[in-house]
Amino acid sequence: MKKEVGISVYPEFYDLIEIKRYLKKASDLGFTKAFTALQIAEYNFSSKAKTIGKNEFKEIFSYAKSLGINFTADTTRNVFDSLGATPTNLEPFYDLGLATIRIDAGFDYEEICSMTNNKYGIIIESNASFSTPKNKQYYEEVKKFCKLIMDFGNITQLVTCFNYFPRMGTGHSKEFVKEVVHLYKEYSIPVSAFVASQFSAPDLNEHDHGVQTIEEHRFMAPHLAAQELFCLGVSNVIIGDSMASESELSELSRIKDLEHLEIPVLFNQYLPKDIENKIKSIVMTSRVDQPADIIRSTDTRGIELAPLYCAPRIKYSVTMDNIMNSRYAGELQIVLKEYGPRQNINVIGKIAEEGRHLLPYILYGNQRFVLINK
Repeated sequence: MKKEVGISVYPEFYDLIEIKRYLKKASDLGFTKAFTALQIAEYNFSSKAKTIGKNEFKEIFSYAKSLGINFTADTTRNVFDSLGATPTNLEPFYDLGLATIRIDAGFDYEEICSMTNNKYGIIIESNASFSTPKNKQYYEEVKKFCKLIMDFGNITQLVTCFNYFPRMGTGHSKEFVKEVVHLYKEYSIPVSAFVASQFSAPDLNEHDHGVQTIEEHRFMAPHLAAQELFCLGVSNVIIGDSMASESELSELSRIKDLEHLEIPVLFNQYLPKDIENKIKSIVMTSRVDQPADIIRSTDTRGIELAPLYCAPRIKYSVTMDNIMNSRYAGELQIVLKEYGPRQNINVIGKIAEEGRHLLPYILYGNQRFVLINK
């Protein structure tokens, strides 16, 4: 699966110089996507939002394209009407310089199908958040929509993207996202979702925090949330907030190219530094014969560790069998429930709280992983 990362730009809150500087920084770090909304003022997210004209959007889209960044713009029926566009005539969006238009609301499936046949190569992005598997009738409607595109539209010009949720408590569950992604993957339709910046100004959420898809990700670092979204099958991860920090951009760009998960750990101070570094250098896979309450990796066997800190193993402890455990010596385990102390097992650390959401994805050898310092 090709993975891409993106930023969001809302010119209603920033001047052109700031936006271009942000786009350039993102481009330099390998970002290839950007998101905006052509109707922010309609939503009354903030009293500080100013009205933006077509020419300013056009300049932003043109500059981004010169950097290799493709813009997606959220649209509604009102946006179409104001630009003079119709489902069979997307020329106004082409003239703006848009690569993708997201259909937030106001159009039926037949109209969206018609849009995918546009001659300008504009990608049409549907709203994945209304593809609920929990409502059987709605779920079947979405499947009919996908089949309609395959039969009468251009499936290669269709993608989908979840909503973001600036209001606290309104985001999706990860289970919902997983089920919806599975539906669209049946038709090879790429899926995008949003993560939150922890440092951006609250432009879209004056009284709350975070502009993301999954509620559990609201206060999570973007690269940690993105790792989970990629595990769920999401192809493209976009920071929903306005101005992420440089460190957030850098970390998100870096993890998109990894073929394994990075799980942060608080290593025990008694663990010899050379052993810690050796452990962190190994890309591990948990055993396929998955125990009920332990994650086992035999990739570290052979590391010789003297008995030290053979303490009770609380939940999320990271342990290593010491030299007293003969052929198991060096085996690394992550315990998922409390166990008592064993003289042949050293407690070498603990999975950091912000990394625990990734543990389900490494079970049964499904995802390779490395342990990193918190």
